[in-house]
Amino acid sequence: PGTPACASGRIATRAIAETIAKQSADLLDASLILHVSGCAKGCAHPGAAMLTLVGDENGAGLVVDGTAKALPAGYRPGYDAARGVAGIAAAIDDARHPGETAAACLTRLGAAGIAELYRRNQ
Repeated sequence: PGTPACASGRIATRAIAETIAKQSADLLDASLILHVSGCAKGCAHPGAAMLTLVGDENGAGLVVDGTAKALPAGYRPGYDAARGVAGIAAAIDDARHPGETAAACLTRLGAAGIAELYRRNQ
């Protein structure tokens, strides 16, 4: 559950997830899983997700196509994680081909491109 409910949590997972759901709803089509984990244990979703936000001592890390235990490709401050995801969602809106799912567009953009979008405008 992240902070404050879990002592291991480093980010406020529920607040971040609620903000993402409101601001980046187009990203959340049925084609991808977005996991927001308070720490690298990933208790709520131990499997891989297309996008995983994970809290650690560096803030909110983004793992592309992996689990919360994987090394994040980029970081933002925890309080600003939803804004990083909003940047990814905006890029998908611009880059998506007609009929293309969010997951297919993310795959086409590649992990390095997605990580750069997440880190941008900090």
